[in-house]
Amino acid sequence: MAINEMALGDYTSAKTTLKKMIKTYPERWKAYNLLGVIELQTGNLSKAEKAIISIPEPLRDWQTKSNLGTIYFLKGEYEKALFHHNLLYQESPNNLTAIYHLAEVHLMLSDNKKANEYFSKIIALTDETDTKDILSRRYRAEALAHHRRAADSIALIKGLLRDAPDSINVMHSAALVYTLAEEWQSASYHLEQLIQQGFTPEWFSLPAFQRICTKRQASQAVIKTICP
Repeated sequence: MAINEMALGDYTSAKTTLKKMIKTYPERWKAYNLLGVIELQTGNLSKAEKAIISIPEPLRDWQTKSNLGTIYFLKGEYEKALFHHNLLYQESPNNLTAIYHLAEVHLMLSDNKKANEYFSKIIALTDETDTKDILSRRYRAEALAHHRRAADSIALIKGLLRDAPDSINVMHSAALVYTLAEEWQSASYHLEQLIQQGFTPEWFSLPAFQRICTKRQASQAVIKTICP
């Protein structure tokens, strides 16, 4: 029931369902995991962390560990985020999600050289596999954008927006790609769409997003949400 409520975007009902389950079955760890995902997506980072660390460490799956690293990233605790994402990278050195998150963390730690090494690895891996899945195309588009290959990254993101028009993850990637390409009007449009979906300022912490704050194309909603 909670999964269906999440799929419908009814996070309030889903949280109520999960909390009832946890009260009745306090060791139903999947309920804690789902609750953590909801709290993460709605910007309640401390509650998301509390839900996930309630799961005994040996019982946390790969995605749960990755979510914990993302929580620390969004909270601005970059050394903790680096630690958790690095563990996952050591476990799966060719996993695109692990590589991508490490690149993001290094950007926030002002280690652009290391970040670019990870973005280069994403480009190499996605080029070699010639994959067509949405996740890999998203990571490739963002990596290309960080490498200033604007035309290639925009072509990819336009295809993704056609294939998955309702995906907020694709929309977030589009906002970043257009920002890095200095296509300010398109960047502002996608940022505003994300804000209307409930994205909080923490989701726009990457340095690239701050560049739009001085641009006349930025909407008031964008400026109010993401600019210092």
